[in-house]
Amino acid sequence: DLICCIPPMAELDANVWLLTTPQLQSTPRVRAFIDFMVPNIIARARAVLEEAARRDAEFLKQLDGS
Repeated sequence: DLICCIPPMAELDANVWLLTTPQLQSTPRVRAFIDFMVPNIIARARAVLEEAARRDAEFLKQLDGS
């Protein structure tokens, strides 16, 4: 059985959807928005996951030291 040892992290609970119609996808304004947002969303998600990994490592280190 799986047991949750620590509560879920609120900052990891998010869904992001970028939707557009095929006709608008290649327009300069929409393309600029998508080209700007996608890398920024990915970078933010990566930063949150790295922070979660750091917290997990700290937590495990504390368990080993007790």
